[in-house]
Amino acid sequence: MPILIAGAVLLAPPLAWAGYTFLRDLELEAYYGTSVAMRSIACGLVYAALWGGYWFLGYRFFGLGTPLLKHGLEIWQMIVLLVPIFAAGTLAAFASFDLDPGSAFFHCALYFAVTVILRLVAHMPAIPGLGGGT
Repeated sequence: MPILIAGAVLLAPPLAWAGYTFLRDLELEAYYGTSVAMRSIACGLVYAALWGGYWFLGYRFFGLGTPLLKHGLEIWQMIVLLVPIFAAGTLAAFASFDLDPGSAFFHCALYFAVTVILRLVAHMPAIPGLGGGT
């Protein structure tokens, strides 16, 4: 579990910066230097914290990661967990980079998609709770 946390935290700021480079509004002046670095770190740390929030809420309300949950979460439970996580991630991108709401959502989705792909490469369930894994 500490490796997953470290990976989520270390991966988040570079992904936030990378997403900003192609999702930003071209009509607005771009952020450069320290400004984009600080915004990427802030947004990235929120994204990493949201994975922790997903796990915490899943554990608290649905027993995610406990022996009681042997077959994983049901789809409706995952949707209940993912909607507020994506809403908070969209708000983080919107506030950090002045993205429009659609671009902010896709900025958040970029981080989510990359972390899901890395979980699959590591032979873990795509999302914690899918199929009973953590």
